[in-house]
Amino acid sequence: MKILLVLCEGAHDAALLYKVIRFGAKAKDVTSLKLVEFPDLIYRHFISLFMNHDYKNSQLIGRPAIPTVLTFDSGGKPIYVLIYSMGGDSYIVNWNKQIQIFQDLLASQLSDKEVSVSLALFFDADTGEQSRIDSCKSVFSDLIPEIINITIENKIHRTTDTFNAIGMYVICNSSGTGNIEDILLPLMTLDNEVIFEAAEKYIDSHIDNSRPTSKKFSKSYNKSKSIIGIVGQLQYSGVANQNIIKQTDYVTEEKILSDPKCVEITEFISSLLETL
Repeated sequence: MKILLVLCEGAHDAALLYKVIRFGAKAKDVTSLKLVEFPDLIYRHFISLFMNHDYKNSQLIGRPAIPTVLTFDSGGKPIYVLIYSMGGDSYIVNWNKQIQIFQDLLASQLSDKEVSVSLALFFDADTGEQSRIDSCKSVFSDLIPEIINITIENKIHRTTDTFNAIGMYVICNSSGTGNIEDILLPLMTLDNEVIFEAAEKYIDSHIDNSRPTSKKFSKSYNKSKSIIGIVGQLQYSGVANQNIIKQTDYVTEEKILSDPKCVEITEFISSLLETL
């Protein structure tokens, strides 16, 4: 069995990656499958995850991390793509835990030569592509020492330990900074300029910085995310931004196939699939 494990920061990243992998790399969505319909290894992994989760000491919103699942047909044997939204820098411990879970899973299957997993890490560049790569090398080097070989030019490195290969893609604009919205918002705006311009004007004329906000969410305002939320309501009332990205026609297959950044991500994913 073959698995591509995809870890990214936020729900927006996961939603766009879902569309890029589905349309750009021609994958099939199988999230609706029942657990018993998955291969035995994945089935047993999720059953164990649910059974061993410490619900008593979890918050009401706490639950095991569940991925979006896509598949590719590889010579009659499917490759499973598991996309996890892990959170940002303050949740880096969860990234390490997720990586360790799959390393342990592979270690328990050493006698089964049919099981192979490659790992894809997606991070926003924020202040800089190189500084993001350097910080990732620092926080992940204990679990995946081969990450030190990753560079801006060479995003994928084959390994000889648990994973077949590891890859890291830093999401950035043409200046090497920024985040997922720098790719997403222009993509959604294309061919929908009037709607998006109107949404931006509405925000600019109604933003009220005097509205009280708790310290916990004092930095949560993001204009791009607000625009996406507003225009999304024109098609799907009441849904969250990640579902707007996945369900609306602001991000189409045609756009994904022609957008340079989406094509680059597709090529990155395709190269990792070839390592399995």
